[in-house]
Amino acid sequence: MASQESGRPSRGFTLVELLVVVGIIALLVTILMPSLSRAMELARRSVCAANQHAIGRGWQMYWQDNNFRTPNQFNPLPFVTDCYSQFNFMLYCATADWVDDRYPGVTARYEGTSRNTSYVNAGKLFETRTIADGRTYVCPTYERNFGRPWFDKDENPWPINRNRHTEMTYGTRRMMNYDDRSLANQTNHYDTRDDEIMIWSTGVQAVPKPGDFSWMADAFRMPTVALLSHVPGVNVLYLDGHVAFWRDETEKILYDNGLPTGWWDPAYNWEHDDIWMIIDGYHQPPVGQ
Repeated sequence: MASQESGRPSRGFTLVELLVVVGIIALLVTILMPSLSRAMELARRSVCAANQHAIGRGWQMYWQDNNFRTPNQFNPLPFVTDCYSQFNFMLYCATADWVDDRYPGVTARYEGTSRNTSYVNAGKLFETRTIADGRTYVCPTYERNFGRPWFDKDENPWPINRNRHTEMTYGTRRMMNYDDRSLANQTNHYDTRDDEIMIWSTGVQAVPKPGDFSWMADAFRMPTVALLSHVPGVNVLYLDGHVAFWRDETEKILYDNGLPTGWWDPAYNWEHDDIWMIIDGYHQPPVGQ
């Protein structure tokens, strides 16, 4: 007769043991999630910085080939040389002319165009193939917090659709570095004597310290927009091509600055110019002082 196998009978986990293991795993996940989230955000911020660095190289090549002048900008009105401050995020202009109800009888125009569609601002870098990939224009953190793909085939198309505007998540500025109240609080937009402080008119060579001059950054034109980026700061591309993270230590400059939280109003251009100068260290907070 065959002998029975010796040894202790097999034993599984008890319900209590399983619950303890699950609880330990849940606790570890809870502890590690903030660190993982921070690590993922740092990775996205690095990708964003790389995007801006690539755009910076593109700008350097463009300026060398175009007498150090910036390309056509999003220009809202014919008497404004460079357009809104930190509102230059358009890449492709599907319509050259439009009417602003605040200025009866005035047709707004994108500088250098008639009714033809055209690449504008940093879109010129793609048109001239100094930027090869459209995703370079998109901050991954902004897109993630935006909640849907940044390039949408119907509203914000990529590749270019001649019937729709195309925008990026980065904005460029218009003003040279200054800290003069008569300029920062200027209200006479019909007076073109201030052209010497506009980059579009002067050319980038007019800036004496390009390494101290912020030229492009993650979008922060309104507090609600700034909160979609790398809180508490933004990646900034400087005129000499280097990129640095600028931190808003007080959170009063980007997120609690008195600017509108809805649609951008050009009446706040001068306060917005203050933000650029604060980033550069040429102006002291608060914004709009």
